[in-house]
Amino acid sequence: MAPMASWRCPHCGTPQAETARCWVCGRPTTTCSTCRHFRRAVAGALGYCGRDPRRDPLRGDELRACWEAGDAARAATPAEDGILAARAAPPG
Repeated sequence: MAPMASWRCPHCGTPQAETARCWVCGRPTTTCSTCRHFRRAVAGALGYCGRDPRRDPLRGDELRACWEAGDAARAATPAEDGILAARAAPPG
């Protein structure tokens, strides 16, 4: 039997099988709050999209077409360049 892919909900942190929505809080994984361009505001539970020139306030549960994987998703993939790749390459 193959192992089941698992992840933690970015909103509530519950570990679960790979699905489009969290089974605990019901929120989708591709909301603005999990996007690499989402910036948290200083006041309240608001933020804004770094790609939006008007910087309209967002709650973070919006779904926009410009969504890109955030830091957690990028950290899960190995680095393909940089100092670690240079050290792994054989000399010569």
